[in-house]
Amino acid sequence: MTCAKFDMEHVLGVEKEIRDWTDPEYGDLPDQLVSDTTGCDIGDVAHYKEDLHHCAEAWRYGLLIYIGRVFKWQRDQPAPSILGFLARKTLNHVTSCRYSSMLQKQLLLPVFLAGCETSDEHLRQAARTYCSWWNERTSTRYFYYNRHFLSSEWSHIY
Repeated sequence: MTCAKFDMEHVLGVEKEIRDWTDPEYGDLPDQLVSDTTGCDIGDVAHYKEDLHHCAEAWRYGLLIYIGRVFKWQRDQPAPSILGFLARKTLNHVTSCRYSSMLQKQLLLPVFLAGCETSDEHLRQAARTYCSWWNERTSTRYFYYNRHFLSSEWSHIY
């Protein structure tokens, strides 16, 4: 049986784009708010833009975890230690996005990816809390199952 060799060029290009990406809307936020919010509650707009930023960053770091684990990890070696740091960055951004914001609900996949890579109990608790919060507020069971998948993962690995 012949195996195909996977060309990493495109994956590495995407990874570089993700690493180099910066949020164009997150520059000097106070000046931007004053000019962008005619007739709006500046506080609400500021909170919403902050949530957007943290949502984008959580996805960015979650995608880097995915690339590191799926495409770059050599299976005969331990997982790269940077994955734990990327998990921390991901979960920090998730918890910085307000629970009252529906944007945070969109972070289930980054939470799962980060949760699988962390051995830090504080970060694990953040993932549990996220899943429990959204499980109580949605009609889907994705958050419920995610929490149980993570608990199973943590009981087998660490």
